[in-house]
Amino acid sequence: MDTGGLDRRDSTSARGWSKKNTAAPAAIGRSRGGLTTRIHAAVDALGNAVQLHLSGGEAADCTHFAHVLQALPEAPGAVVADKAYDTNAIVEAVAARGATVVIPATENRKQEREIDNNLYEDRNKVERFFGASKSIAP
Repeated sequence: MDTGGLDRRDSTSARGWSKKNTAAPAAIGRSRGGLTTRIHAAVDALGNAVQLHLSGGEAADCTHFAHVLQALPEAPGAVVADKAYDTNAIVEAVAARGATVVIPATENRKQEREIDNNLYEDRNKVERFFGASKSIAP
């Protein structure tokens, strides 16, 4: 029976794509902007990558911190991160490894945490790592 092209059951889009609520493989997240991936990186004091971890773009940064911290080859002396990583679980995990926590407190945190501003300025090394990796990517 000819439906004038309105029958879409055999089309590629109907049988080739998964639903939005199913998990996508290979750390690809689905958001309103499309398919995205986040890269979580740990760099050494010189800005060289020590550990990389991929996650879907819809996931929060703080939920993947444990993967990066556990995979480090040796215990860090200090962990420098931005406010996205300010959770009690992360602060406790870093302190348990004997490292200094250099993560500024979020605005909704009741108790402000003192950080070493000189160490926090070294956070730009991970930003420079991402900038350099974008410049060499095809």
